[in-house]
Amino acid sequence: MNIAGGGQRNPFGQDFHDAGKTWTQALCEKDSDNDGRTNGQELGDPNCVWTEGSVPEITVGLSHPGVCEPFDSELCRGRNDWVDCTLQEFKCDALERERPEDLMNVTVKFPPTPVPSKETSYYCMTFDLNLNEEYHMIATEPIIDNAHVMHHIVLYGCGAEVTSNEYTSPRECGMGLDGCYSIIGLWTVGTFGECFHQQIGFLMGGSGFRRVAMQFHWNNPQFLTDYTDSSGIVLHLTKNKRTHNAGVLMVGQEYIQLPPGEDSVDVVGRCRSDMSRAYLTGPVQFTRGINHMHYLGRAMKIEQFRNGVKLRDVTLDVVYSYDSPVLYDYLDTIEFLPGDEIRTTCTFKTKDRSMTVFKGDGTNDEMCYGFLTFHPVENMLFPYCTEWRGLDAMQFYYKDVINGCAWKNFTNTSIPEIQALHTKVLSHCSHLGLCLKECIDVIKEVKQHPCMAGDMQERFRQGVRQDAGHYMHMALFFSAIDSCDAEIAKESCPKSPTVTGDSPISRHTVLVASLIVAVTTVHGYKHYQTKIPNGESVPHPCKPNYMWKGVGHTNAAGGGERNQFGKDFKEAGKTWTQALCQKDSDNDGKTNGEELGDPNCKWTEGGGAPEITVGLSHPGICDPFDSEQCRGRNTWVDCSSQEFKCDALERENPEDLMNVTLRFKPTQVPPKETNYFCMTFDLNLKEEYHMIATEPVIDNEYVMHHMVLFGCTGSDGNHIAFEQTTKIEDRR
Repeated sequence: MNIAGGGQRNPFGQDFHDAGKTWTQALCEKDSDNDGRTNGQELGDPNCVWTEGSVPEITVGLSHPGVCEPFDSELCRGRNDWVDCTLQEFKCDALERERPEDLMNVTVKFPPTPVPSKETSYYCMTFDLNLNEEYHMIATEPIIDNAHVMHHIVLYGCGAEVTSNEYTSPRECGMGLDGCYSIIGLWTVGTFGECFHQQIGFLMGGSGFRRVAMQFHWNNPQFLTDYTDSSGIVLHLTKNKRTHNAGVLMVGQEYIQLPPGEDSVDVVGRCRSDMSRAYLTGPVQFTRGINHMHYLGRAMKIEQFRNGVKLRDVTLDVVYSYDSPVLYDYLDTIEFLPGDEIRTTCTFKTKDRSMTVFKGDGTNDEMCYGFLTFHPVENMLFPYCTEWRGLDAMQFYYKDVINGCAWKNFTNTSIPEIQALHTKVLSHCSHLGLCLKECIDVIKEVKQHPCMAGDMQERFRQGVRQDAGHYMHMALFFSAIDSCDAEIAKESCPKSPTVTGDSPISRHTVLVASLIVAVTTVHGYKHYQTKIPNGESVPHPCKPNYMWKGVGHTNAAGGGERNQFGKDFKEAGKTWTQALCQKDSDNDGKTNGEELGDPNCKWTEGGGAPEITVGLSHPGICDPFDSEQCRGRNTWVDCSSQEFKCDALERENPEDLMNVTLRFKPTQVPPKETNYFCMTFDLNLKEEYHMIATEPVIDNEYVMHHMVLFGCTGSDGNHIAFEQTTKIEDRR
């Protein structure tokens, strides 16, 4: 009957005892609390198939098999009088062992603060402890003001260099604050406080932490606007210092990408032996462990290895609950030596998700971390030992060069070496999905660069996905790098078609379809595009994601009558001259150079990328397009959808023609810059036909970048299907 365990048994506990403390068929089918639901139904095993050590059929929406529910219903009134609904009292033996005169406490609380009307918010505030003497913090106790939104609290110790900052009142923050990196306290839903091992304490005041930062994670899934919160933590301190100063080590994996619709997906992060050897100056002892994932987490374990041999499970949640974390306290401490490995394995279930899940702060994102309290803190140089994919994540905090890659410089195009690299790629390769023959060898060469190898390259790509606006130059760089992926992959394919492996390229024998018409026409005008700055990147003024390929023509695809810029370009000898650059062909107040990314008229043909490659506009179309100034000047610009015309179709007898439409079903577009999605289609054609034309069906022009249609063959060489690959870009 005690929620913490021990003492008198409730009705389910009595039945469990009578069953020999074993989950039997009879116990599963019994209704211990007489509320109309079997014990199995309440505990997630409705079909009574669970066995010890396995994962139950259902892990959410559970109820107590010994407490009648609905709790306050007429049926249950009087049966639940033994249930204590008051808040759980925090009890800590460490505090009871201390003399009252040696104890003091410090309370750190947010002032009443409005909770944002969004699902996930992280707010931080720093506090001066004003401690003139040294103390050991031996326990922490939460003060929860608004249980409807409070999900967890993290208390960080700040370095001596942090005297004040902008977080003297609650403000939105990320996963931590500069200079405040040491986790010294943690509260999560389902816990009542922390009571530290009798040999340890966190050193506060004096040469210890004199300033702390408190971070709240609020969860407001209903987006309510009237919530406030003033929660906090009580720090229990003693002058009677313990034997050792404590710290908290964070282990796990920083990179998470979970495919949707899966019953089980494992993510592994290691504190490798070379990492522990680098960060430990001597042995440390673990006194406590706790696992941390979000709502997709199903199981988690932290293992310790020495010389390649497993020593033990440090934590083991066979069934993990985000809302009821398990604290593992070690009365007999666990020794962790330099050269040992800590391996963290998180198991997720994404069966109910339709989109890929990434690592993130929100409860709908995921994490894979373990927190291990240890001593002595002096033997640990860094209290973090996590991986980013296969890279030591801590290297990014103290190393300028990782695996030969000067990673801090790789995105800085003001450095001559990096500028030369970008110029080589962008002058030989297209970032618009076209593979140029001269690009292939350049890509092969550039991929030998240390920063383009394996996990390092993916690290930069992730930065682009997270902040494409800031890293637009890198987005263009990687788009150009990716432009010949299919062609390079084909070079390694067998000469005769076979169906092997999971690579779609190994099943593609013939490139059947073209891109949309506006793109296929480009080759006829490629020569002129290279003669003006950013010639292939001039945006269409009223069609999102479309480029005006024939910059000098009234037809966006090129050819036919020239617009005013095209006329000026012809008069300049079809050359980018100083006079043409400084001219304002469309009379909208901006020079041609300003519109095309060469405001200082320094660009020369073949001389590399222009000074500016984003935020361009058309030098022959008055901007802003619908402004009073431009109204009437742009009537020649066609903002309607382009009609598809094909002479080959008109020459055929209608009775000889048929069409087959291949379309994706309505599909959620992932919230990242670039996505490639594929789908195969059986054509169900019993006769032979020639395909003589293709016509796009564009449902969402805001994200559609290009489509490729592949013919597929079986191992016998017979054509079996079509596969459509769609590239989707969302730059909003």
